[in-house]
Amino acid sequence: KGKDVTVDYVGSIAARNWSVNDINACWLPEQGLTPLAPELFKAFNIDGKKLMDPKKFNKQFIFEGLGVLKEAKINNLVKAVQDLALTEKKSGTVFDKNRFTFRLGKGMSIQAFDLALAKMKVGETATLVSRCDYAYGKKGLRSAGKVLVPPYATV
Repeated sequence: KGKDVTVDYVGSIAARNWSVNDINACWLPEQGLTPLAPELFKAFNIDGKKLMDPKKFNKQFIFEGLGVLKEAKINNLVKAVQDLALTEKKSGTVFDKNRFTFRLGKGMSIQAFDLALAKMKVGETATLVSRCDYAYGKKGLRSAGKVLVPPYATV
């Protein structure tokens, strides 16, 4: 911690293969549902595949299964899922390739780098797959108005 490290890095989008726990940690807290929602997502086993399936995760399920009663909240949740689908980029899409130096543990890189590089030896290579809460989060990464990493992306 606190050491300067230099990294040769290729950043690419990974498949968003979310488990129920991934959804509960990354996406669900931003949706403004009741504290019971994570338990309901576990009980109904709502993983990324089910979340993105409009036949399974739809207005009727949100009302009956999750107990969301307000039409506006139901519509917001449906829209949030649709936005996820629209912003998903093809797995393997490279968004960055460079060499950079940063200080470990100082928030100068994504959290996945801080955690992984702190345990690596000089010259060691690794492939990291990072959930959005250890990478670019709910906002993603933009440069000059262009979306490089979509919101909630796994990289």
